[in-house]
Amino acid sequence: SPGDDLEPLWSPDGTRIAFESRRHGQSEVYVMNADGSNAVRLTSNTSYDGHPSWSPDGGRLVFASNRNGSDGIWIMNADGSGATLYYSVADSHRPMWSPDGTRLAAVGQVDDGPGVFAVEDAIEAEVTPLFVNRTNVPIYLYWSPAGDVVSFITNHEEGIALYLAQADGSEEARLLATGAPFYWHWRPSGDELLMHTGAAASDARLAFVGAEDGEAGEDLARPGFFQAPGISANGRYLAWAEVDGGVRWLVVRPEEGDGGERLPHRGAVAMGWSPNPESAQLAFISPVGTDERPVLGFQGPLRVLDAESGEVDVLSPHSVLAFFWSPEGSQIAYLTLAGEEDGMQVAGWRGPLARRSKGAAQRNGLQLTLWVADVASGRSTQLLTFRPTPIYLTQFLPFFDQYALSHRVWSPDGTALVLPVAGDGSAGEGIYVVPVNGDGARRVTDGDIAFWGGGQ
Repeated sequence: SPGDDLEPLWSPDGTRIAFESRRHGQSEVYVMNADGSNAVRLTSNTSYDGHPSWSPDGGRLVFASNRNGSDGIWIMNADGSGATLYYSVADSHRPMWSPDGTRLAAVGQVDDGPGVFAVEDAIEAEVTPLFVNRTNVPIYLYWSPAGDVVSFITNHEEGIALYLAQADGSEEARLLATGAPFYWHWRPSGDELLMHTGAAASDARLAFVGAEDGEAGEDLARPGFFQAPGISANGRYLAWAEVDGGVRWLVVRPEEGDGGERLPHRGAVAMGWSPNPESAQLAFISPVGTDERPVLGFQGPLRVLDAESGEVDVLSPHSVLAFFWSPEGSQIAYLTLAGEEDGMQVAGWRGPLARRSKGAAQRNGLQLTLWVADVASGRSTQLLTFRPTPIYLTQFLPFFDQYALSHRVWSPDGTALVLPVAGDGSAGEGIYVVPVNGDGARRVTDGDIAFWGGGQ
């Protein structure tokens, strides 16, 4: 049976899974079919090999290794042949391909401290340091849509810092802003990003930042109770929440011209645009009710607003915890608390629930139900009831709206979803692929969390 399997990542076409495993004693890189069959060991030596990542075309894998006595990033063909040292930087890990497949970026360590490093997609290409700092450690990388800029966050004395760095190293990495929490969304053209910092505090910001000059524009509004702002796939509409006249509003505004929609809401609101550039549909969740008691969190009915017509449709009257658009924008997967879809009360989804310890999440045995809704018909289908892993429950779901911008839970072809299961419910422990046609969930490997590969 599989041993200690880690870091699963689907190939861009969704047919294979690369992963790290210690099933033969030391960490090695493996590939298997998407249904968990035919696991093939690609690396074999007494040194560490792990953190595999697919090239955008699915033909190669990069991975971290210290097989030659020092840490470095290696590259090999998808069948394990032709393993070659790509570049060597101490403690290199979590390599990421740019969306266009021309560069790699990774976090690593040099004498001056930890940093972010990039290299062109060519053997023995020169490693370019994009950022090195002894105290501000990079913790997350996010390529721009154009693949020419790496955005990343680090720890900072003022909370979290967001940096932009030209991928070719031609300019020093720019500190754009600090604050906590911190959320951002790249404009589809890649020339700007829309950032939201400081939640709804007096010093909160909601503004565009230029990718070229790092200059922040004027605040679009006084930020309200939300997390990640939204830019439609075609760049024509913006979405955020604000407070005006003591009322909390969900705001949808055309990028150019007048008009738009303002919908009052309770508590907080979480939103996400359809990925279809021909669509102007914004999905959102927020609490409902008529009493005056304070409401924490954003769980509530799942609704879809058509920004062009102003019509709002209710896809699910249940209290939804998180949702995810399918790649083509025809379906939305969403999660509810199992058995308590109606009238569910999970006070402080961004507070007490998000702060539960790993042990508390395990003891409580919280179970979720996965649904998928057809946006056109409004019909929902229940797919799976499961107990999520603690890291999924406490570190991913409370911030699902930001992760949905850069991490895929849907397969690239829109036929399945991936979920980490802690056991109980209707499934055993492990990483599962869940077909949306109802064929039944398939366990593919061990793990605490997983996402599909194939770009951002």
